[in-house]
Amino acid sequence: MCDVRFATALYQFKANRTLQITHEGDNSMKLRNSLVCLGGLLLVVILSGLTERVSAQAETLPKNRSVFSAFYTRSDTDKRFDFFGNRVRVIPPGGPQFTGFTKTDIVSFDYAYGITDRLEAHFTVPYAHSEVATVGADGKTIKDPTASPVDSAISNVRFGFRYNLVREPLYVTAKFDVKLPANSGSLQKAFAGATLPVDEGQTDFDITGQVSKSFIVKDRTLRIGGEAGIRIRRTQKDGGVDAFTNEVLPIKPGNEFIYNFQVNYGINRFLSLTLAGNGIEGRSFDVPFRTIRVGNDGEVKTVGTKGKLPPGFKPDFDKQSGRKIFSLGPLANISITPRTIVTGGVLFAARGQNYPAGYFLVLGVSRIF
Repeated sequence: MCDVRFATALYQFKANRTLQITHEGDNSMKLRNSLVCLGGLLLVVILSGLTERVSAQAETLPKNRSVFSAFYTRSDTDKRFDFFGNRVRVIPPGGPQFTGFTKTDIVSFDYAYGITDRLEAHFTVPYAHSEVATVGADGKTIKDPTASPVDSAISNVRFGFRYNLVREPLYVTAKFDVKLPANSGSLQKAFAGATLPVDEGQTDFDITGQVSKSFIVKDRTLRIGGEAGIRIRRTQKDGGVDAFTNEVLPIKPGNEFIYNFQVNYGINRFLSLTLAGNGIEGRSFDVPFRTIRVGNDGEVKTVGTKGKLPPGFKPDFDKQSGRKIFSLGPLANISITPRTIVTGGVLFAARGQNYPAGYFLVLGVSRIF
């Protein structure tokens, strides 16, 4: 669900049930308070179809402190949201007479560093494995690269900065991210909207604002955070093939509104629970002429006016509808040492468009240095 990628923190409750963060050899109240403000959660968000560092919590790392995290994310589903936003079955490469499914596994490595107490730098390197499978009459996947293509490669690398503007009465932080194209995901061009868009071949710029606030509820800390902004999407040079001319043409995807929120509650010194929601709202955009399949029966439609169309030809749709997704789900955060936390949970796709439906499994571990 989205980015773009997670907020990291540890909770350590003292015997008097007062929330603190402890670090060996460091009794600085400023450091403890800053780390507390990072929030009690680890989260991988599937925004823009990629595990990206999207931190709904607005607190930044203290100066000279860093966090390294590794996450595993899986999307495995036989459903997708089509051109109109309907939840339909996956039409596999073998054709609508077959059943099919899509599966994407992503392993991401993220590093964040506090340059100052207010300025933080971060980058993310993901490795993705995608599959679009055709299932035969025997219920087994057809092991043929044409019927069930598979693709694995380093995906879109992201880097960026966060700067904390305000700390009272709530935290307000500005965030800027850049997504660099890896140009390695061949499945993205053939099955866009069916698989997670882990490699789209263009540069994106994310400009967002983050806010968060903490409350004490029954001697426990409740933290609420949110993020919203715009994703500016640049031109993809080899974006699509014109079905009439076979010419490779550039595509300028529509800009997107991106948002997410997190509500975190500390249960005890080792465990906190998070409710996370993430979303994308994309605009329609011009594409080269091509065919698409819509509905559960895979009805063929045409879309796109970019390029040279035959005289008098009118496609069913002038523009490609943008991608949309809203996912929501619970996560658990377990502190296994004062500096190490593991996270697990599932986000469910509540609605969408040109995006996989189903669930997004999240597992991760993070270490503060």
